[in-house]
Amino acid sequence: MNILQKGLALVAVPLLFEIGFAYTLLSQNEAIEKEKHEVKMQKALVDCIDSAIYTYMDAAGNLSLLNQTGNQLFADKFADAMELIPGRIAEAEEITKSVPVNAEDVRILRAFSNKVSAELFAIQQISKGPMTPTKMHDIAMRRERLTPAMAEFASIMEHFHKRQQASEQREEASRKQVKSILIAGLGLNVFVALALALWFSLGTIRRLRILVDNARRIGSQLPLQPAVKGNDEISHLDAVMHDVGRSLGEAQLREQELNALKEEFYAMLTHDLRSPLTSVWGSIELIKSGVMGEIPERALNLLEGSDRSLAKVLRLVNEFLDLKKLEAGKDELSRVSTSIDEIIVSAIEVVQMQASEKQQTLVYEPLTVGVFVDPDKIERVVINLLTNAIKFSAISAGITIDTIVTNDFLRIEVQDSGPGIADVDKERVFERFAQAKSDNADVKGTGLGLPICKLLIEEHSGNIGVRDGSAGGSVFWFDLPLSRADATACEQNSSQLEVADIPPNYGS
Repeated sequence: MNILQKGLALVAVPLLFEIGFAYTLLSQNEAIEKEKHEVKMQKALVDCIDSAIYTYMDAAGNLSLLNQTGNQLFADKFADAMELIPGRIAEAEEITKSVPVNAEDVRILRAFSNKVSAELFAIQQISKGPMTPTKMHDIAMRRERLTPAMAEFASIMEHFHKRQQASEQREEASRKQVKSILIAGLGLNVFVALALALWFSLGTIRRLRILVDNARRIGSQLPLQPAVKGNDEISHLDAVMHDVGRSLGEAQLREQELNALKEEFYAMLTHDLRSPLTSVWGSIELIKSGVMGEIPERALNLLEGSDRSLAKVLRLVNEFLDLKKLEAGKDELSRVSTSIDEIIVSAIEVVQMQASEKQQTLVYEPLTVGVFVDPDKIERVVINLLTNAIKFSAISAGITIDTIVTNDFLRIEVQDSGPGIADVDKERVFERFAQAKSDNADVKGTGLGLPICKLLIEEHSGNIGVRDGSAGGSVFWFDLPLSRADATACEQNSSQLEVADIPPNYGS
């Protein structure tokens, strides 16, 4: 069963019990109402027969007094009583229509009633006129015949009373049965609810806990628990999680293999490539110096080309190894209190010749602000940004370096006059080997400089980014946290620096 079917079962089974329970209660209630009606009719029938017997006794008493006194008043009372008896019997017959079980007894009762009435009317006729021994004998004989009839009346009456008691007992038994059914139904309903809850708990909640634990194990890279049994959504999800776990395990193995390959590659760069290249580069420099004798101009040009090519390759290898060290967190900062102006001026001096070759102007307004940084690392960032600006700016273009101080940060901005960077490339340029699209195919780089800058700035708890320049081109910026105490101290120390020799338009 899937979870939906289990949920429906959890609702439907108690609902079916409730429906059955309600149907049973309605059936019992209908039986009680029927018994109650029968008891009511039995009581009405008994009351009616009691009234008829009482009327007969009243009529017999008045007839006896009439015989003894001859008073006409008793004759009238006798007549009135006898007129009531047919109505009592008719009422009893009407009641038996609702309680057919008493119909036969009422029929017998009417027969006895007719017989008793006939005898009483006969006695009344005999009592008219002077009383003679013959009349007295005849009256006595008729009274003797009335005695069994009255006894039969009493027997019928007792039978009716027993039926009334039996109906009342059945009604009471039905009420007790309803009470028992109610208690049993509630108990059964509670039992079914608890059983279903336990079934759902064992079948669903326990398995969900296994899923949650497996999710944690995947995050912690621990072995998963055995697969959950079943054919519902939980088991399917668990199967997916096991597939994910296996895929992650395989990915981890592949990652370990790749890491091993990377380590081998880095070792190869360090020992098998950088060392021989450095040796070759040193040999070329030595030959160029003339130690080995005079070099022909054509050979010197070839050596210059080889020197530049080797320098590029060595720079690429060194940048690659530096990037690895930064990503591994193995780079250590040597922070000192210094002036940002000193760092920027030093970086400008490094790239000045490169800018001069393209007749570009480096514009910088000196600003004496103290910072607590690793000067070499920050200078490397500034040099990289200036080198990129020079590379992408046109000949005779201007490159501006600005410093902006806020309450918490010092921002350094390098604005070039290049073609700018598309919005989709503004974040990507800080990824390794990523480069912004350029119309100039000759402008290429290693794709490692900006990622190294990003890691170096982040080491200083700063941020780095790029935006469009107000007059075109791009503005690369980075922020460094500014401690007021350190900044004040650096400003005092930097007041002794000789920055007056640096003109406002440095390098122009």
